[in-house]
Amino acid sequence: MSDFVISLMFSIGAGAWIYSKAMKSTGSQVKPSLMVSSSAGLLIFIILFYLLSVILKK
Repeated sequence: MSDFVISLMFSIGAGAWIYSKAMKSTGSQVKPSLMVSSSAGLLIFIILFYLLSVILKK
């Protein structure tokens, strides 16, 4: 698989997990949970894509 696909799948999974944890901690408030999970998912995607690009240079 390409670096992009691996990073995308991992960040979507991590974002969903963070969203469920944020929903529990905020008392089921959607807007703060979405903001936290989407920003964390984007950050995870960028970091993982960079690391995979450096490690798995073709």
